[in-house]
Amino acid sequence: MKRCLFLLITVLFFPISGKSQIASSPWTNVFVADVNLAFGPSTTATWDPSIGFRFQINDHFRVGIGDVSFGSADLLSGTRYAIMGGPVVEYLAPINDNLSVSILAGIPLQDRWGASIAHAFGAAPYVSGDLDYHFSPVFSLAGIIRIQDITTDAYLRSPRVLPSSALIVAFGLGFHFYL
Repeated sequence: MKRCLFLLITVLFFPISGKSQIASSPWTNVFVADVNLAFGPSTTATWDPSIGFRFQINDHFRVGIGDVSFGSADLLSGTRYAIMGGPVVEYLAPINDNLSVSILAGIPLQDRWGASIAHAFGAAPYVSGDLDYHFSPVFSLAGIIRIQDITTDAYLRSPRVLPSSALIVAFGLGFHFYL
């Protein structure tokens, strides 16, 4: 029984091929769940899972909120916490029936507290490129590359607090669900 249910779900949501799944899908708004591994100053490695939602405003553009996440970093004075989220704009173009490319720009804003340090805000604008493989009209898997700049005095990316003017290069994986 479990095997039959698995096969049914697989066939319905993840067909091997489909005809023009990108263009024919009436569900163009997207819920995203991304995870990326970033390398910053002094080869500092950080990771950042986040969620977001983007509304399609025409054939090639989406706008929304992205990089919604919570993080923490252990400092000598205690644990520093942060909550993040901000606006994002996406340009997308289909390459073929199951493949599309996107260029995104966003400005995640961050609120930090804890570790006996004054409350602080941060911003870290980025540009990103995504390559999406559309398994079905409702799901795609994306490879992501992102370049991000810390424009405020600091920015928390788990498990580190990065300094001002740090340049971050991140590689990630995105799970995109079309609604």
